[in-house]
Amino acid sequence: MDYKLGKTPARKNSASFRLRDYLSLAILPVPPVSGGHFELADDGQMFGNDTIGCCTCADVGHATLLWNREADKQVNISTENVLALYSAVTGYNGDPSTDTGADMSDVAKYHRRVGLSDESGKYHKIVAYMAVTPGNTEELKQSIYLFGACSIGWGLPLSAQEQTEEGEPWSIVNRSPIVGGHDTLAVGYDQKYIYVVTWGQLQKVTYPFFAKFMDEGLVKLSLEMLENGKSMEGFNATQLQKDLGAL
Repeated sequence: MDYKLGKTPARKNSASFRLRDYLSLAILPVPPVSGGHFELADDGQMFGNDTIGCCTCADVGHATLLWNREADKQVNISTENVLALYSAVTGYNGDPSTDTGADMSDVAKYHRRVGLSDESGKYHKIVAYMAVTPGNTEELKQSIYLFGACSIGWGLPLSAQEQTEEGEPWSIVNRSPIVGGHDTLAVGYDQKYIYVVTWGQLQKVTYPFFAKFMDEGLVKLSLEMLENGKSMEGFNATQLQKDLGAL
């Protein structure tokens, strides 16, 4: 199987707001030992990322499906929808020379301003997004617990692609070369692994690998994950928006 990448190099301070600043201002519940909605996240869709470097936009497709499933809503996202988002952000037009990858923050800005169209023509937007500190386990867990998912950017080693092919967790392999930037959607965790959606499957990631190879991250606030104004964990949308009002 082919595994395309497509995240451009991380840019310092590319997101205006940081999750750690929000966490330092609020008293939040301690995330459980294991968290996430694994049963809702494994959607089996590649979204074109086997042949096109659209991982940053495939992330948006996976997230949109997850958030709506959390609220028991039916949404259909196609590969064409994801590639239309990729084209809008990067100028990709089907010519391989225009397949240059995308910046995670640029995609998040478009996601907030315009959104991702589904097959019915409805656009799905986020309210806000914040930077997550690379390699910070507590921020990752809070992101998944509070917001349903976390976008993780990697400087990905070749070994990760090989481990994906073999159905093995991503773990550190000494001297494996970095092959490029990649974006995955983290949707859960337990004491041993972080779980991300990438290349059409749910992939286990070890914590040492996460600490070593994550180079940027974004957590996004979507109101679509809320049912009757509250998330599956019982967080109130109005309060969340108030706490993140500066965004």
